[in-house]
Amino acid sequence: MTNTEVAVEIDGRRFSSIEPETVEWVWPGHIPKGKLTVIDGMPGVGKSTLTVDLAARATRGLPMPDGSPTEATNVAILSHEDGHGDTIRPRLDAAGADPSKVFAVDGIIDWEYNDAKCFTINLETCAALSEYLLKWEIGWFFIDPLVAYLEQADNSHKDQDMRRALTPLAAVAEGTGTAIVFLRHLNKTNVGPAMYRGGGSVGIVGIVRAGFLCARDPEDDDPQAFVFASTKMNLAKHPPTLRYRMVSAGDVAKLEWRGESTQSADDVLAAQDHGDRGPRDEARDFIVAELEDGERPSAELIAKAKAQGIHPSTLYRARRDMGIKPRKDGFGPGAPWVWKLKEDHPEPPIEYHTHERGVLCDSEARNPNGSNGLPIEHHQGDLVNSMGGSVEVAAECGVCNQPLKPSKYDGQLLCPQCLPGSFDLASLNRHHPEKANDV
Repeated sequence: MTNTEVAVEIDGRRFSSIEPETVEWVWPGHIPKGKLTVIDGMPGVGKSTLTVDLAARATRGLPMPDGSPTEATNVAILSHEDGHGDTIRPRLDAAGADPSKVFAVDGIIDWEYNDAKCFTINLETCAALSEYLLKWEIGWFFIDPLVAYLEQADNSHKDQDMRRALTPLAAVAEGTGTAIVFLRHLNKTNVGPAMYRGGGSVGIVGIVRAGFLCARDPEDDDPQAFVFASTKMNLAKHPPTLRYRMVSAGDVAKLEWRGESTQSADDVLAAQDHGDRGPRDEARDFIVAELEDGERPSAELIAKAKAQGIHPSTLYRARRDMGIKPRKDGFGPGAPWVWKLKEDHPEPPIEYHTHERGVLCDSEARNPNGSNGLPIEHHQGDLVNSMGGSVEVAAECGVCNQPLKPSKYDGQLLCPQCLPGSFDLASLNRHHPEKANDV
């Protein structure tokens, strides 16, 4: 071997040698044959019941929910959360399935050791799965949920792990022509496009060719009204969002499809996230509304917020989130602290602790005789309730300016050395004589 020779070489070919192929579908425009598809959604939105509905249609060759035709085929279900006898079979019956065409995958049989094992996604089980799908001519294979069947070493939040784990599964789908559909829960971020809201790494949605969202219908007050919306479609245009309702069918539920919706998956989640807004979101809205015309005294804002049911501590946290730093308007003990909206992007907020004892206070709340003996500047302008209310203060000692470390004193304004009680000049001189002249 010469210096210019290598032990490996690139294997490639011209696209002119590749014959174009037409995408085939088990559900036209929605679920492709021989590909991976993901369905995302929070618990309770009917994801599993929806897959049973699709399975029932597939076994009978009935039209899909949008009316498009489909061919009758066998279906396999790998379910970790629902019982085969008490849940899945009754749901299949309620949906009108042909149960002789639905296969329950129970696990893996290791004939070498004459042992039964749980199904996990790896090269060995994917090889066995491929043979199983071909043997029984399975057109649809549902995995509910994906995360339950990952190898223990596979981290669902790592892109490389998920691509490595799902690549063999994608090869199974392509080699058998089976539509493999797996389910996921949503993550907890409440931000970003719907395509990235499924739990786990972005590598999961990267490797699938189609993705869908099941979520509550924001345009319908019925708690059993939901939508089925496209989040990703690599093989065609995004199909219309479909509406469905969960209805009772004896001891189980079944789906009742209700036509199209004009909402996209992003629209649905945006409406849902808005509905999930908490007290701090309301406090931020209050601050923006009150300060849009200019700065306002903090005492005035706090009083108005309390009148609207916004707790002062919530208001402080919202102010911190927005990067607003109070400033003193003028000089002397009577000068008020004011808040003003930032004109640019907020800086990273300072970390604060919550102080319940009211040791320090500013000029608007301090004891008239100034008995705490500490200068206002030590608490960086945060209001402190001298009556013991919950407020935020800087995460450093108000006397020695040392960082406050988590301990049994966590959440207090003073470090352990400076917390022997109500602080006075004698205590300051005893513990930190170098600071006594600053007061």
